[in-house]
Amino acid sequence: MAAERDAESRRRLTSKRLWSAVILLGFAALAVAAKLPVWLSPADHFGGTADAEQTMWFLTWIPAAVAQHHNPLLTTFLNYPAGINLMWNTAMPVLGVLLWPLTTTLGAVVSFNVITTAALALSAFFAFLAIRRHIPGILIPALGGLLYGFSPAIIPQDFSHANVAASAATIPLALILLDELLIRQRWRWWLTGLLIAALGVFQFFLFEEVFVTEVGAAVVLTLVLAAVAPDEVPSRRPYALRAFSLAAVITVACVAAPLAVQFAGPSVPQHSINDPNAFSIDLLNPVVPTATQLITPATSLSAGFSGNGSEADGYLGVPLLVLLVITALRCWRVRVVRAAVITGVIALVCSLGPNLHVAGRATRIPLPWWIPGHVPLLRSIIPARMMLFAFLAAALLLAYALHMLWSARRNPLPLLAVAAVVLVPLVPRLPLLTNTLQVPAFFSSARVAAIPAGTPVLAVPWPETAAPDAMRWQMASTMRFRLLGGHFIGPAAGGQDLLRGVAGSFDGAQVLQIGADEQAAVLRQLRDNNVGAVVVGPCRQHAAAVAFFTSLLGGPPSLSGDGADVWLTGSAGG
Repeated sequence: MAAERDAESRRRLTSKRLWSAVILLGFAALAVAAKLPVWLSPADHFGGTADAEQTMWFLTWIPAAVAQHHNPLLTTFLNYPAGINLMWNTAMPVLGVLLWPLTTTLGAVVSFNVITTAALALSAFFAFLAIRRHIPGILIPALGGLLYGFSPAIIPQDFSHANVAASAATIPLALILLDELLIRQRWRWWLTGLLIAALGVFQFFLFEEVFVTEVGAAVVLTLVLAAVAPDEVPSRRPYALRAFSLAAVITVACVAAPLAVQFAGPSVPQHSINDPNAFSIDLLNPVVPTATQLITPATSLSAGFSGNGSEADGYLGVPLLVLLVITALRCWRVRVVRAAVITGVIALVCSLGPNLHVAGRATRIPLPWWIPGHVPLLRSIIPARMMLFAFLAAALLLAYALHMLWSARRNPLPLLAVAAVVLVPLVPRLPLLTNTLQVPAFFSSARVAAIPAGTPVLAVPWPETAAPDAMRWQMASTMRFRLLGGHFIGPAAGGQDLLRGVAGSFDGAQVLQIGADEQAAVLRQLRDNNVGAVVVGPCRQHAAAVAFFTSLLGGPPSLSGDGADVWLTGSAGG
């Protein structure tokens, strides 16, 4: 009998693993379909805007920095000579290292596309694994995973913010580990501690903001679980304290040095990075779809929500909200339902930000996030992203509701009908929008070697958030040169006001008029900033830019053609 039981157990485990692989492949296929235009030409097509291009720059920088023996967390290859502190930027160093071979062989655009596509599939799959711990079966947990991984909280972020989309995949993993730490306690305590530390360190080097919010969400869920099951706290406390203490020690040891770079290193921002009130969920957003959804009857209203489209992440839909309320009322005595409802509501309320927004208008009504919204450092957290936690709670509750329906009816038709009614309003508008990364041929050719390695370059147009062109040139040249300016977070280098004004004007409708005295000042700023080359790429006033620098520098470009005009000035930067 024991042998038969063991054989049956092995058979079930094999079947479970097989179905898990099928579910993962299914989610991967959906993710590729959602981004199909990108994958038809993955080397130069991507979903996103300037923030996506900034991410690609960081993916290129990490392997280049290690190969050139630079500190990967600090660089003067942007914002020369002051440089930037990558700990304050969305650098994702852990993915820069993991995708190093892909980035160096196929390019950062391919790596970016891999990250954003995998983020959708893995978020859904890991949510499926987390839900399956509480809900038996395959289909119902998969529907919960589908809700989370392709939710209105992740799809808009996936368009531009690869760091947020990738972080969404770690949240269900954190829930699994927290479930093991506080409830099941089946693993060795030291193994649980090691896994928590590994995930925490990974998330820290993926996106620090979500690391902080995950820690906060874990504290909230721990308190909620203790409140809903106080009688179980004494027996579970010793295991949890041992595992948590080990995880905390390892995590602190791993992040201490990077935190020292962040707060005691150079180029520390002097002000908050984000205004929490500018990126808060509108009170109507849970019932009013945005332009991201396929069914969008009220886009004129949602267009007025605070922030931008990528941060309007709160749409749940009326059918799902009704189902969640019914489930909460009917199954309140079930501990997993109570914990999910309380935690989800807390996350939803936090996502509303410091002050209530209604129909696109900010009110003076304070909300719980008012407290962290006025605390230094925590103030920079974007409240709207708390919807990631709310959607995971909603996915678990959806799965529980469908499981109860199946248990009562044993008929797949009502189950599928309810799932369709709930999920169809959340279907995203597909395929997702794509952009093309265009780089002049000069920067990927051997001719770029004429610019000495590490040379500080004045680029036209001036590189900034609205015009990151020169950062693409750097990527194509494998970080051949440094740049004045750039798209980054941190204090801008001083003594470059004229250079910024002149270089930026050639990409506008009207060229800045520079007199003789100001031309002398421009030359002085070029010398003061050790500019070794001036590079004019494609811009609206290209001919005027070439004429200006030919006159200013006393001669025609040293190199011309393949989309770039280059003057080598002879200066060199460190």
